[in-house]
Amino acid sequence: MLTGKRPFDAPTQYLLIKAILEQEVSFANAYVDPNAKDLIEKLLVKDPMQRPTVEEIKSHPFFSSVTSWDRLHEVNVAELWQRDASWVKDASVARCKQCNKEFGLLTRKHHCRNCGSIFCHECSSRNCFIPDSTYTTQERVCDGCFARLHQQ
Repeated sequence: MLTGKRPFDAPTQYLLIKAILEQEVSFANAYVDPNAKDLIEKLLVKDPMQRPTVEEIKSHPFFSSVTSWDRLHEVNVAELWQRDASWVKDASVARCKQCNKEFGLLTRKHHCRNCGSIFCHECSSRNCFIPDSTYTTQERVCDGCFARLHQQ
């Protein structure tokens, strides 16, 4: 689903069906848009008669940006999932952008998922949610981006 995990999981088919029938969907620790969460919860209601109709789904706030359902198939969704941050090429960097430590066998390169620059582990050891990212889990960021993202 939106979090990269199935809403229900179990080691056997029998236990999976049992989980679907008995458990409520949970979104764990991942951030999920409140409108998306509401829609998914309504779609996964146990009683099919209580689930929303097609028209109710179309009018749900999650789909408020859809202007034409008839032309929806023409939308290039790949463009909606691309971020502006372009990553610096590994080969073009020999030292950490922040502390200037030289990269080598014991000092690995790490890309900041927010700005795209390359840092050592010590200067990019934090994780946080990136507002424009398509990922719903926390991502590795440099110290500078971590500070900026937590000021917002």
